[in-house]
Amino acid sequence: MHGTTNGLLIVVAQDEPGIYRNLCRRFEGAGSVRIVRDRRLGDRRRTSRARGRDRRISDRRVQPDIERRLRSLGYATIPVVGGGRRQGLPPEE
Repeated sequence: MHGTTNGLLIVVAQDEPGIYRNLCRRFEGAGSVRIVRDRRLGDRRRTSRARGRDRRISDRRVQPDIERRLRSLGYATIPVVGGGRRQGLPPEE
């Protein structure tokens, strides 16, 4: 990763509401930390409707290490790099 880390994004698995609540309490007031629930419902591609060769080299949304941490720990931490909104964090929902 290149650049300066400006914050931390914590993604919590959908089926872990207790972890979500605890992390929200723990990082309350920490402007550089954003906690969100994993909203993905699965792969949006449908193999039955796929036509031709899939030209994507990899899916940018999915990172195997993050998937593994979500399954094993119930959450994953992701450093936010760059100068985006709110100190590099994604916009509020």
